[in-house]
Amino acid sequence: MVLDAADIPSDSSSWSRPLPEGLSYTVVNGGDLSDVYEAVMRVEPKWLRFYENNSKSAVIKAVLSGRTVGFAMADTDAGTIITGKDSRTGLLGYVGVVPEERNRGIGLGMVAFAAGYMKSAGCTEVYVNYTSLDEWYAKLGFAENLWYWMGEKKL
Repeated sequence: MVLDAADIPSDSSSWSRPLPEGLSYTVVNGGDLSDVYEAVMRVEPKWLRFYENNSKSAVIKAVLSGRTVGFAMADTDAGTIITGKDSRTGLLGYVGVVPEERNRGIGLGMVAFAAGYMKSAGCTEVYVNYTSLDEWYAKLGFAENLWYWMGEKKL
């Protein structure tokens, strides 16, 4: 899915519904991420290695009343085989919200915040790959650009 940065409003809060009191989003580049690791383990343990071995992407955190409840990785210079030579590509991935805080707008707000962050970093487009949440991302203006069929077969 792709979003043209020209379509990202300067105030990303205009994209989402009212958010819980005490919620904030922050961009983290390095440092102690133990709170993020704990949240990742509660959402999708297979993603932990990507966070632990990350040396390139910023980590976006959703913090509610002092507790990390959401996370995403934002690469502001991803460059993929499907992007144009004159574009700077942002790539968003490994997006999650802890189970007890879902369906409150936190994740969508975090994606909007991350898109705004990538735009301010000079990205001309933002991609999300390998997702089945097309309708969810479309709420922010993301459009399908490629379609993958991921099969599984036991050998």
